[in-house]
Amino acid sequence: MASFLDNSGDIILDAVLTDTGRKRLAEGNFKISRFALGDDEINYALYDKNHASGSAYYDLEILQTPVLESFTQTNASIQHGLLTMRPDLLYMPTLATNDKSRLSSKGAVSATGSIYYVAANAETFTEIVSSSAFADVRYALQANSVTTNVIFIESGMNTTELADTSTNRSAYIIGNSLDDRRFKTSVDNRFINGVYGPAAGSTFSNNTTTNTLVMSWGSAVAGGGARATYLNNYTTYNIRGVSNLIYKPSVGNSTDLSAISGPRGSITSMGFRVFNELTTLSTGVRSDLYTKYGLTDQTLLGHGKKYDYIDTIVYVAGSSTSALIQVPIRIIRYAGMT
Repeated sequence: MASFLDNSGDIILDAVLTDTGRKRLAEGNFKISRFALGDDEINYALYDKNHASGSAYYDLEILQTPVLESFTQTNASIQHGLLTMRPDLLYMPTLATNDKSRLSSKGAVSATGSIYYVAANAETFTEIVSSSAFADVRYALQANSVTTNVIFIESGMNTTELADTSTNRSAYIIGNSLDDRRFKTSVDNRFINGVYGPAAGSTFSNNTTTNTLVMSWGSAVAGGGARATYLNNYTTYNIRGVSNLIYKPSVGNSTDLSAISGPRGSITSMGFRVFNELTTLSTGVRSDLYTKYGLTDQTLLGHGKKYDYIDTIVYVAGSSTSALIQVPIRIIRYAGMT
């Protein structure tokens, strides 16, 4: 990790080797083959285009922000990397969770507040979706299953300045190589040991005359995971993206089916495989993981029943755009009556 320091007008590069760098240096095979730039220390909210002294002062507070010193810890390195982009790009895709697209009893799971419930087993799924708080199957997905709800994530230009048409999708996304055909999904490997992504052949579109969802969707185990570069205890899985062909309809709005307002690139989905010890029934032995990392015997959902749960964050990044979204999930287990 390196940082630039202001030393009375001279530019000083402060470089510190990571554990891996020191190991390679000791072995005599240290070589810098690539580098990355980041702006983790910058708060762009400090940019003041209404500054009374004029445009020369708009970014003054940003320029005066102290620069972070170098870190040796991997998980403290660049979290917000800079990308080289064409100067003529006016719009960049973002990622958004889609709670709207469903066919019958299967499809997008809806968040509760900002959290997505992942039932540890079928018993828990049944209790959650029949509770007085929910009473609907859309409010949970079931771990270790490819046949229940999923968390949908869309990539696209979330702006009303560009119409959500096939022409704009081709011009602004496909033509600029901003279509995320793969997504890097990073999960906490203390609890999750696999990710389900879209199966080959999945499709996602709408009937632009009736504005109804046209979807053929399946889930499949994602490719083998690798240690996440900047996150301790995390493993990254690559899941496929599916062409997002939701377009402006003749009646209604496409946002009835999509979380993106403008041209859409791709869509993916997530399900999770959790460790077997987290999936025991209410009559079985509770995993120590719930005790160590979560809460146990919590009365939730307004029906006088107890649950154990662990809250964690899933990180999803587009392979082409590097757009990032954080998805909070709650791995939850039914623990019995109060």
